[in-house]
Amino acid sequence: MDDSRPTLSLCMIVRDAERSLAAALQSAGPFMDEMVVVDTGSVDATREIARQTGARLYEFAWCDDFSAARNESLDRATSDWIFWMDADDTLPQESGQELRRLVVECPGRDAAYLLTVVERKERQGDQREETGHGHVKLFPRHPGIRFRYRVHEQIAPAIRALGLPIRRSSAVVRHAADRSPGAQRARQERNLRLALLDQVDHPDDPFVLLSLGMTHLCLPDALPTAIDFLRRSVESSPSGVQLQLGAYLYLGQALANSGQRAQEEHTYKEALARFPDDAALLSRLGGLYERTGRAREAARCYEALFQRGRVRSSAVHLPDGHVQSALRLGQIYIRHGRRLRAERFWREFLTRHPRAEPIRRALQESYLACCSIMVRPR
Repeated sequence: MDDSRPTLSLCMIVRDAERSLAAALQSAGPFMDEMVVVDTGSVDATREIARQTGARLYEFAWCDDFSAARNESLDRATSDWIFWMDADDTLPQESGQELRRLVVECPGRDAAYLLTVVERKERQGDQREETGHGHVKLFPRHPGIRFRYRVHEQIAPAIRALGLPIRRSSAVVRHAADRSPGAQRARQERNLRLALLDQVDHPDDPFVLLSLGMTHLCLPDALPTAIDFLRRSVESSPSGVQLQLGAYLYLGQALANSGQRAQEEHTYKEALARFPDDAALLSRLGGLYERTGRAREAARCYEALFQRGRVRSSAVHLPDGHVQSALRLGQIYIRHGRRLRAERFWREFLTRHPRAEPIRRALQESYLACCSIMVRPR
């Protein structure tokens, strides 16, 4: 064995995860030097599955603190690098290969890496929508790098406190969000309880306020409370930091859900004054303008997105959001009699994104529509 080869530990915390744990460990195992699984009180076959899949199993008494459990897994790891994920996550093969490449190319262990967690959510009928959210999931093993907060636990503050840069990577983790309505409600109630405990310890912490806002956003009849917490998070965050952007995005979503269109527009415009090139904000504002019949203003937002828009993977976003924005911009052009401009824009987009099938189909339909006008049957 090459002793100079950097080693990598998978760290997981689990509880009653017999349905998904084997798939998670089998997806990550080929790229790890060890797999550490900390069980927080399972009553199903989780422990046996962890052992059978080659993980080192430890037990930890649940204490209403996700960070405490995750930090126990870090304490048990022995490799140079840490990679963490959940029991209902899987690591695609190409992303596992990317993790190995990243640790080899960072011999000084002086950086951490952001991965995109891709989650598929059911919408109407059988339709599904993918959302992405960046998480710092790969970092050096270091006694000063520990998770914070009882729920929605964060590792980035400790990494930044050590002065390490957080770099983007192309690796993704796929998260399964298939929960029954009852299980989802129980999860949100637990998150609310833990976030309220965090608020006792950190009453004015903008991240705790964001966590409370996000949780209330998912609860029935709690939109006014969600909006209040999210506004407080925006106001208490240092101006221009990533945390503030996340609070703005969730606040805009909460205002949209409550039908407060004027306040939603004001929120996105205020956010754009601080994050002028953010692609998610430009896309959200463009969508608002479309919903309120202001197509020209929507087009200006989408045009700005493609001219100077910046995608921040650490913010909640649609992985194919740029494709949907390009589709909508072209459709606005066509509705206003500018079909040639739409087709030219879509052709240019396809040269940069050749796998954008919705754009390819829209372009073909536009060609056919034009032909049906020019060649009339006798």
